[in-house]
Amino acid sequence: MSYLEANQSTPLVGVVDQETELEGPLRRIVEAQGLPLCFASSVAELRCEVPLERILAVILDLDTTAGDGHALQRDLLQNEIPASVIVTCHDRLSEEAIMSLELGAIALLPKPWDPDLMTRHLRYAEIQYSEQEVLHQKLLTTRRILTRLTDRQRRVLELAATGMPNKLIASEIDVSQRTVEAERSKLLEAFGAKSVAEAMISLGEHRILEKVEKLQRKAVGQRLGNFQTAAAVEASPTQIV
Repeated sequence: MSYLEANQSTPLVGVVDQETELEGPLRRIVEAQGLPLCFASSVAELRCEVPLERILAVILDLDTTAGDGHALQRDLLQNEIPASVIVTCHDRLSEEAIMSLELGAIALLPKPWDPDLMTRHLRYAEIQYSEQEVLHQKLLTTRRILTRLTDRQRRVLELAATGMPNKLIASEIDVSQRTVEAERSKLLEAFGAKSVAEAMISLGEHRILEKVEKLQRKAVGQRLGNFQTAAAVEASPTQIV
């Protein structure tokens, strides 16, 4: 049975490091948090073992995976995968280390890294992943509800949110009061709410989450822009004046 078959849905921690003697210490740290670990000697091997969307956090040995590691960080950003990246390296002031930070790495740990420090960062990564998943699911759920509403249901919701009684809503949109009551009941059922006020709270959360999502995408765009600029500079031939 392959690694993927044995862990079909559990989020995992991926490690890319050629120092295989570190697998044991890292496995003890990760599994102590109740998470599976996939240890790989290269980014290509990690990609073959697990899909990106399954990764909760990835620990990259920057000394041996700089280029491929940056590409992995870029792909995580582009695919909006809430995986934290922890980088280990000897020189935390190197261009590769700085680029990893610009691409969103949450930590640069000097070698040999401190097990307690690694544990704390992994705990933070797990919390961050869980919170992002909750927010993402809320956003998807409300979007799904909104796409299924009819124009009349949207209008009823807007008017009911102002405190307008059913009788006046019926007059405003030119339907019977019984129709308004039926539409209102469907709305509450769709939102899983007991009142219009509760449904409006869900809509308010949705608007906030949409703004957060836009800000996150803007930040991702800036990070990717920095990455592409740095890559272009690195690839350009040296000019001799």
